[in-house]
Amino acid sequence: MKSLVGRGTFEDYSRPLVLAANEVHVWRIALDRANWRQSLASRLLAGDEDARARRLRFEEDQRRFVVCRANLRMILSRYLDCRPADVLFRTGAHGKPFLEPAAHGQRLRFNVSHSYELALVGVTAASEVGVDIERVRPLEDLDAMVARHFAPRERRAFTRAAPADRLRTFFRHWTLKEAYLKASGVGLSGPLDAVDVTIGRHAEWTVRPLSPDAGYVAALVVAGRGHRVRWW
Repeated sequence: MKSLVGRGTFEDYSRPLVLAANEVHVWRIALDRANWRQSLASRLLAGDEDARARRLRFEEDQRRFVVCRANLRMILSRYLDCRPADVLFRTGAHGKPFLEPAAHGQRLRFNVSHSYELALVGVTAASEVGVDIERVRPLEDLDAMVARHFAPRERRAFTRAAPADRLRTFFRHWTLKEAYLKASGVGLSGPLDAVDVTIGRHAEWTVRPLSPDAGYVAALVVAGRGHRVRWW
């Protein structure tokens, strides 16, 4: 499992990448980078991204946003064979970013998610993709969230889990839900309790729980079956 951060500079990652039709590439990005301000100095970010980063109140939020977006541009530029600064984004109706079709065509799909000091990026060839990552952490209203947002089978799975395992069980189902809603294009505007992401229930999707690092859970959902997951 590779991460762009902490292994040299952003500019080191210039070798083009090829994505097979049945592949999904998952990139793991560590966001705790000390020299993150070079992303702004080297002009990897677009003007609106730079402005957005500077509006963030806390420096750690600035750092996480800048490192994530700079790495996202570097990753996508390797598939598109262009400079990171030339990657053009648009935003869908429910907030999901996508590549500008006029500049990059429609052969590449991606999705990104971050939580605390880790981010994941999923990249596919023309198949809709959703990823979600969460740091496992205590939640005050855990039972209420399960009652409100989980489908009946998911609630039963949560109830059957041992007390010590319930928090991780919650986040496992939660990330699967968010990844599925992002892949389907609905986003979190859709009713969460109407989505049952029990593995094996969706024949038209590739559904994978992921374990990106200690203390984190994540999920990947890709339209179609038989996708081969490759970590970077």
